[in-house]
This record gives sequence, C-alpha cells and structure tokens, in this order.
Amino acid sequence: MISFSVSDPESDICMVKLYYSSDRGATYSPITDIAGFSGAMPSGSTAVLLWKPLNFSELNLKDLKIKVGISDGAAEGAALASDLFSINIPANKAVGKIAFMSMRGVSRQIYIMNADGTNQYRLTDGANDENFAAISPDGNKIVYTSAGNSKSDLYIMDSNGLNEKRLTVSASGEEYLYPSFSPDSSKIAFIMTLDGRYTLGVINADGSGLSVIQTFDTAAYYPVFWPNQTRIAFSMQEEGKNKIYIIDYESKSMAAFIAGNFNVNYPAFSPDGTKLAFTSDVDGDFEILVRDLVSNTISKITDNAYFDAYPRFTADGSNIIFSSRQSGANQIYSMSAEGGEAVRLTNTLNEEFFATAGAGYVIFAPPRPLLKSITLSDINISGSPVDLSKIKCSAFYEDNTTLSVTPVWSVVSGGGTLSGTSYVADPYSDTDTVILRASYTEYDITRTNDIKVKLSTLISNLRKIFMAAGYNTASDSNSLVESNIYSANSNGSGLTQVTFNDTTALIKAAISPDGTKIAYSGIRDGNIELFVMDLKTYKKRRLTSNSSSDDEPCFTADSSKIIFTSNREGNFELYSMNADGSSQTRLTNNAYDESSPYVAKDGLMLLYTSNRNGYDKVYASLIDPMSGALSDETSVTVGEGNDRNPCFISGNRVAFESDRNGLSQLFAVELSAGSEPKALTSGAANALHPSSISGDNFIVYVVENNFQYGLTILNTDTLQTSDLFSLGKLAAGYSIAYPFFNYNKNFIFYCSLGAHLLFTSLTEGTTYSLVRALNKNSAPSVSPDGTEIFYHSDIDNIGFFDIGQISSISMYDIYSVPAAGGERVKITSASGDITGYYNPSYSSAAAKITATAKVNENLEIYVFDKTGGSLVNLTNNPAADVTSKFSPDGSKIVFVSDRDGNNEIYIMNSDGSGLANLTNNAKNDTDPNFSPDGKKIVFSSDRDGPGQIYTMNADGTGLARITSGGLNCFEPCYSPDGRKIVFSAYTSSLSDGGVFTVNPDGTDPKVILRNTTALRFISPSW
Repeated sequence: MISFSVSDPESDICMVKLYYSSDRGATYSPITDIAGFSGAMPSGSTAVLLWKPLNFSELNLKDLKIKVGISDGAAEGAALASDLFSINIPANKAVGKIAFMSMRGVSRQIYIMNADGTNQYRLTDGANDENFAAISPDGNKIVYTSAGNSKSDLYIMDSNGLNEKRLTVSASGEEYLYPSFSPDSSKIAFIMTLDGRYTLGVINADGSGLSVIQTFDTAAYYPVFWPNQTRIAFSMQEEGKNKIYIIDYESKSMAAFIAGNFNVNYPAFSPDGTKLAFTSDVDGDFEILVRDLVSNTISKITDNAYFDAYPRFTADGSNIIFSSRQSGANQIYSMSAEGGEAVRLTNTLNEEFFATAGAGYVIFAPPRPLLKSITLSDINISGSPVDLSKIKCSAFYEDNTTLSVTPVWSVVSGGGTLSGTSYVADPYSDTDTVILRASYTEYDITRTNDIKVKLSTLISNLRKIFMAAGYNTASDSNSLVESNIYSANSNGSGLTQVTFNDTTALIKAAISPDGTKIAYSGIRDGNIELFVMDLKTYKKRRLTSNSSSDDEPCFTADSSKIIFTSNREGNFELYSMNADGSSQTRLTNNAYDESSPYVAKDGLMLLYTSNRNGYDKVYASLIDPMSGALSDETSVTVGEGNDRNPCFISGNRVAFESDRNGLSQLFAVELSAGSEPKALTSGAANALHPSSISGDNFIVYVVENNFQYGLTILNTDTLQTSDLFSLGKLAAGYSIAYPFFNYNKNFIFYCSLGAHLLFTSLTEGTTYSLVRALNKNSAPSVSPDGTEIFYHSDIDNIGFFDIGQISSISMYDIYSVPAAGGERVKITSASGDITGYYNPSYSSAAAKITATAKVNENLEIYVFDKTGGSLVNLTNNPAADVTSKFSPDGSKIVFVSDRDGNNEIYIMNSDGSGLANLTNNAKNDTDPNFSPDGKKIVFSSDRDGPGQIYTMNADGTGLARITSGGLNCFEPCYSPDGRKIVFSAYTSSLSDGGVFTVNPDGTDPKVILRNTTALRFISPSW
C-alpha cells in the first residue's frame, strides 16, 4: 500500500506518476500495475493505493525505493525524491500483515501493520466504534463490526481502508460480533445476539447468502473455520465455563472438542489444519496452548503471570500473534508457534486487541495518528490587546505523541473583537469573565480548549477612571477628612490608590536649632518613620524606610544631625543620622530600651531615658563632637517611678516628667552628684511632655485631666505659669502632645489629634497647620493621552487652623502624578493675592492647564503652563467662575459662573475671548465636560429636582436628560471613546452613592463602584 498527498498553487488537477527502484535508487521504472489509478488527482487530495507487483517474486525488497512524479496539469513531471514511504519491509514476505483493534483514539479503531510490527497505520477514524477486525487470509479484505447506524453490524473493506461496505442491517436491535474469514477468504463466520440468544451464522464476503448454522440459549463466541471449511470451531459457555465446540457446517451436528472444569477460549487453526491454538486458565491464569491435531497432544506456548488472549496464526503458520497484559494494557505480541520468547509488536499505553494475520505487507508510512486533545501552555495574559499567537498549543494523538500546532481562536463569551490572533477586550462588557476558545482540526476531527480570563485582567492596561475618594475618621470633625486619588478599570474592578499622604498619623516633632527645618515622626506603610520638612519651601522628605519603628527625632546643636530611637535591631536603641537621612549609625547597644533623646546647647551632652533598672530613668552621656559616639554614661535620676522626656534648663539642671508621686508631674534635678529632684508642678492634672530651648528657664508642657488637654508655659526659676490653652478651653478629646519652642520663642509647635503638626504664634495667638497627616488630594483630571493625572492638593502647604471648630483652612495647589502612581510634582505655588488653585484641566493641544484660582476671595478661571508659569486670568469678573475644562482641540474652555445670579454654563475661547452663555434657567447647571470629539457637552443640573445628568451640543442646543430617579447625580465625564459617561451619584447622603456609568443616550445605567464607610467616591475623570 502506498499513501501520499498532492497540492498545487493553482489548486487545479495534478498529474501523478509512480516509479520504483529495486537497486536502492540507481535506476527507476514506472509503476503501471495499480488497478484503477489514472494518475489525475485534485490538488489537496490524498491517495491510498494498493500495489500488487506482477514481478513481486523478483523484487529485492531491502533495496526497494519509490518516487512520486507530480506535474502541473498534463505536463510530464520528473521523478521526485520522497521520504513518504517506509523501506522497513519484512525480509520474509510470507510473514504477512496484521489487522487489529486499537484504543489509541477516543474510541475503538481498526489498524493494520506488518507482521513484525512495522508501518502501523490507522484505517478507520473511530467515529462509529469499530471492533473485532479480521483480515482475510489472502490479505485483501478486512471484516469488522461497527456501530454506525445500529448496535453492531458487519462491515468489510479493502485492507488499505478503502471501499467500505455494509454486510448486515440489524433492524431489530440484534448485534453482529466476532467475524472471521474462511481459509479461501470467500465466507465470513460470525455470532449474532438478540434477546439473550446467540446465533452462529455464515455470510458470503460480498454480503450475500447469509445463513444460520445454529442458535443457542447460552453465550457463544469467536467462531473460526476449520481449514477444510466443512466445520466451524467456537467457544460456548456451559455450566459456568467456556468450552470449545465443533459444529458441522452442513449437518449442523455439534460436539465438545476441548472441555473440562476450566475455561477454554479463542480457538484458532493453523493454515495447514494440523494445529489448534486456544487459551485456557487450567493453571490459574490464561495462557496460550496448542493442540496438535495429528498426535492429539496439548502443549503450553506461554507461561507467565499475565493475561494472554486471542491467539492467531500468521499466514505461513510459523508464528502465533496474541494479546497480553505484560505491560499493563493489552498489547500485541508475536512468538514462534513452537513457543519461545515473545516479541512486542505494539508499544502504546492504550488497549491493542483482536489481531489477525493475512498475506501481504504494508509499505506506506503511517499518517499522523488520530487527534485526541489539545492543551494550551505559556498562558500569560495581562492587558489588551492579547497576542494569542504567543500561547503554545500542543496536540495529543492516539499513540501518545504530541505536536506543536497552530489553533484557530474564537470568542465564546465576554465580548470584544478578534482579528486573527489579536484579541481586544470590550472594557464595557457586562460579564467579568471572558472565554476564548482555541480550536484545532485534523482529518475532520476538531478538538478545543478554553481559556477563562477575568475582564479586569484584560483591561488592566486600558484607560482607567480616576476619582477622588475620602473618608471621615470622625463624622463631626472636618479636620479629619482625608482624600486621595484612586484609579479603577471601566467596570469598577482593579481599584488602586494613586496618591498617598506622607503619613497617616503624626507623633512627635523637633525643630533644628538654626530654625530651617523640622523633623517629625509619623506612621507610613504601617510603622513609624521619620520625615523632615524645609521650613522655607515646606517640602517634605522621608528619612527612614524600614519595617521597624523610627521615632522621637532630636537635632544636634549644629543642626547637621538627627538623633532618634529605633527598634530595628529588636529593642529600642539610640541612633544618629545626617539631617538628610544618610549615614544612619547605632549609638547604644544593650538589652534595654532607650528613648527621648535631647541634646545640650553646646552639643557635647545627650540626655535620654533607659529602662535598664526596671523603671524609666534619665541618663546622660558625653557626645564626641567628631564621631558622635557616646561615652561616660551617668544616671541622672534614681529610685522608684518612671522619669521621662528630659530636657536641659537653666542652672545646669535637667527637667523631666515623673509619676513617682502618682500623677505625672514635672521635676528638676541638678547634674551634680547626689542632687535630689525638686517638683516644678503640682495639682490634680497630669503634666506631660516638657520641652525647653536647651539651657533656657522656660518650659512648655501639656496638662491633661480626664482627656481634656491644655498647653502651659512654665518659668522654672519663678515657677510662674501661663496658659496658652487652659484646661477646658479645648473640646473634650482634643489631644495635644510633645510641644516645643522655636528658637526665637515666638511660636510653640505641637502635635494635635495625631493628625496635625500645629504651631501657634505667641504674639498674635493665630494657629497654623504646618503638617497634616490627612491631606486632601482631589478633583483628578486625566491628560488626553491617559498617562498623567492633574489634581489639587493641600499636602505641601500650611493653612490656618480653627481651634474652636477643630478644622484647618488649607491652601490648595495644582499637582501632577503619573497615572500609574509615583512622585508628585507641584505645579503652582499659591502666594500673594492668589490663595489657592482648584479643579485643573490639561490640554496637550494648547499645552496649557486651566484651573480655578482663589483671588482676593473671588474665584476666577486661569490658564498656565505645566511649570505653573505664564499665568493668565481669563475671566476677571466679580462673579464666581469655576470648574473650567478644555475642549479636545484646546481651542475652547467651558466653565460655570454665577454672574447671572445662579450657576450657569459658559463657553469661551482658550484666550478668554468669545464668551457665550450656553444655559439659562433659574436652577444650577454645573460640572461641564466636553465629549471626545468636542461636539457635545455633558453637565449636571438640578432644573428637574435632584441633580441629573444632561447632554447638549457645544453651542447649547439639543438638550437631553440622560439620567432619572432619586439619585443626586453630578460630575459627569465622557469616556475617551465616547461610548460611556461616568458620574458620581448619591441619595440623601454621600455614603449612599457611588460611581456610575451610562450610555450617552441614557441607556444601560449601572453602578461600578459603591461608596463605603471607608471610601466615598467623587469627581470621576476618564
């Protein structure tokens, strides 16, 4: 058999000629004796040809080579070299070929191979569960069973797999089983079952002449013809055991041939009729036995612990082929008919069974085995578009081989577009799961494998929605409102914080002796870190970054270094570093905790607290002015009680707080040996956190009683006090901690509420917020290319602080930050008449930012460049002009103004000219934004009751309301592709709302983010 395929660029007819060489390719002769082959083949077709050489006996098979000559149309083609054909032909051509059933695919299929196991080739595709293959003795035909249109019918085909024909039609549910050929290949014996009865029958190989030999009430199996074709042997069950019977073909007389108190099965005659092979479990497990029909003796051919079954003689009778479970699954083996070592012919992990032998041999190479499944690997999907060609697809075949293949992709669910192997997700899909399917087809068999991907994963690199989100730590305290910028995917997934406040709580601060900077500790990333602020620029810098607590900063006398406490080595020790955070060095090293460092005015002595004796006590050490190393440690205080927060005061004394008498009070002790501490304060309130300018006679400290706090200044020489904030003046719970003077003693700095570093003027009484733990970063606006976020923030500015209202009045500036997060850049610096900038909008086309500026308590629209320069007031009107937005081309600015008595929407050229009023009604129209093409404006209005979202043309015509219901909707913004509008909405309170999207025509409204007690979302920008 010879198999090959042809193809042609014009996809028309190809002309094929076959050649053979019997001298290893030295010379070639045409093959002319293939019946029915004209040589004309359509492009893309496959031929499976049966070649029966007339000079077969003269061929030297070991030297045989075959070539295929293919030409375009009728033109003569040269003989082409080919590797399609196997030369591995059995040396003894009489050995023959073997047909067998295989489970290499998803169902049973018929295979053929040479009797030595070479050139295994699949003849059926398994679509109809083909079984019980039997090859005719002449090797030309194969009979088998198939369940194509019934339970099981008989089919016959050429031994090359062609010319299939159905022999029986089981119309009443009968099953045809166990077919076998007569020695002359003209007849087929079989068993037919119906309603629990078994019929032995015979049919001609062309499908005619079906006759019933006998019907049995017990199970019958595996009929085979006697070599003289007058009798049939078969197995039949009797009294629980299988026995071999012989029945006369004509007379129908029947007799047991091999029987006993054991099972015998699978009878098979040798071609010369002198032997009968069968299986028996007479020794416990099934082995192959042979009965010599001349001497009537029985010999065991196999002897092992495995299940051996279905023996059949080869065409020349020299070998027996059989199935055995020696490797686990049934495989086909061959051995001498006289016994000996078995040779394995198949080598798979599948079931191989029912092998029969016939004449001839197979000289074609097998095609690719049946496709079983496909798998996908190297799946690394993140973002859109997805390059599916990078995903590896492996095909698994029935013979357990694999091959890398290229699948065809399709979208099963989740939307999006697919072009070849490039998939683009739909960011607005209603499902959060996308299913992509890989399909691969071979021989009309298709196998698929699906990938399920979260939509949030696919759209993670697409344009985000940015919004501000804040929360109140105390509902009645405006000072404790924090907000930051967040991003989310278009469906609300992937919520990510973009901006961060420098700290989430403030603990303790210290001013440098030169008055240029303040160091402070605050919580960041879950632990306490140190920061420094430049008092001229208000710029902050993080000094420490680790998983430990770094606290209690104190400057050296020359302001060049900071001494602090840290537990980075386990317990709290003293460390020093340069004022820029470099050269961090450990100063103490023991098993105890040191805290509260304080440097003398001359910089040569350090006070601190240590708990080495069970109580916190004050110690002093000398400081090496060159290396900073500590030496000559002495104990300043002794006895019971805890002594903390020491500081140098006048008269070579040390002041400290102590609970030695119960309440915490202030004491002073001289540094001379044996000096006894003297009380500086008394009364029912606690005196805490004393601080002084080193060597000065004034102390500032905190008084506390029942969670009410005050701030008091004490003259340590006269013991006279004056209250900056007396007990009861501040609201209950308004905490104050760690006050200190600046070095001119005209300000007192202190931490308040854990959220502010405040300072109060001793001359004016005005209080300012210098550092806030809870800043307000809000009003994000996305750059046209989506890479940068512009927003306003009070993070680097000081502000007034209202002690009575416990609220700060902050000054805002415009900042930018990368869309993925990172370092913020301050763009404006409000000063002079301008006391704040708000609500930025950037135009890359105009290379400008527009924002609202607070000018002499009035609100105006300004433009400036990305450095904050080229500042221009566009409105200059006594009305409030706010929330300006650039058109996409940068030529127009839309904004809100109350110049007509209420908020209306106006438009002007980007230079301030061409002012036009777009809305005019008695209600408030706010929050305008352009569509991506600049033709539409979306805005919010309360003209119909609660705020709703409206659209109109850029000239004010074509008004349309696109939201409805009880929600108060505001701050709308178009998506970059114009398909959606995002907005904020709430009911009676902000905590009830969230972020919503809607189509520009008002359809498909949906919430993508709901407000929580932790995060309340406003100002979405796309």
